[in-house]
Amino acid sequence: MVAAGLLMLLTHDVAAQTKRIGIGNTSCAQFADLYRDNPGETDSVFYSWAMGVMSGLNVSLREERANLMPHNFGADAQKGYIRRFCDERPSDLYVDAVLELYATLRRKQSLPPWPLSRYRNR
Repeated sequence: MVAAGLLMLLTHDVAAQTKRIGIGNTSCAQFADLYRDNPGETDSVFYSWAMGVMSGLNVSLREERANLMPHNFGADAQKGYIRRFCDERPSDLYVDAVLELYATLRRKQSLPPWPLSRYRNR
């Protein structure tokens, strides 16, 4: 069921989305709906995507890379962070939640800030 919903999200209005396509373009409201219907599968698919994005950001930074799985802010806490972000900002995109999470991971590790606004949808 989640797979069918994701397929619809991935193919919806692709022509209008030239900078970003895929799961990250899912609105937080859509993510919340999918999560309510099937939390395990939704978390698995979306969080895997989030880890890929954050890993890519780390690769691009080369210096001062964030630990994506610190012992005091592991996977469950990160998934909860994303869900709270989306609950509070349903009109934002899932990618915005992931970028905020990445910025939070950097702050928690006392790493220098990075240009979050450059990556945000707004």
